[in-house]
Amino acid sequence: MFGTFVGLDLSLTSTGMVIIHLGLPEIEHRTIETTPKETSLNRYRRIVEDTVLKVPLGSLIAIEDYAYGKVFRQAQKGELHGIVKWELTNHGTFDPERVVQVSPSTLKKFVSPGKGKVEKSMILKEVYKKWGWDAPNDDEADAFVLAKMMQRYTEYLRGDLPTKKEEEVFKSLEKGNPTLRHFVLGEIKDMPSLEKS
Repeated sequence: MFGTFVGLDLSLTSTGMVIIHLGLPEIEHRTIETTPKETSLNRYRRIVEDTVLKVPLGSLIAIEDYAYGKVFRQAQKGELHGIVKWELTNHGTFDPERVVQVSPSTLKKFVSPGKGKVEKSMILKEVYKKWGWDAPNDDEADAFVLAKMMQRYTEYLRGDLPTKKEEEVFKSLEKGNPTLRHFVLGEIKDMPSLEKS
């Protein structure tokens, strides 16, 4: 059963994290910043300590996947993503199915007012327009969209009809995460009514 929805926008310099708790109006959020003056291992450790160890049990977690077309620091991004996913699933607290990879284009499509062609810098503005949350920075805005996407996907599987665009986003999520639908349906069958945040 899901009590929380978590969004993670992972980055070595500035990781955004948002936690939406069902039935609570407050949004838990943080930015974890590291600098190149630190060793890579120390940066990874700090990010894990400030994200993975803060994720409540029972959460559905969305992580923005990295853009495969960009080559700048791709090895470090891959290491960070791998370490965070390993830590989330290796501590025995999260099934791998609870960790959902979301492509940057799917994230943009979910938040955009049109066909998904919103620039990264505009996501912050769209978050405020669509949900009324004033994100402090781009990283937390992305993380918020990821958490909202997981909440909305769960509502959709519980019978709340999606918009046409949401339906396209959810099909994309399921294509990239083949066990997601089955897993979420199994988790929500005994869940009490969802309250919209």
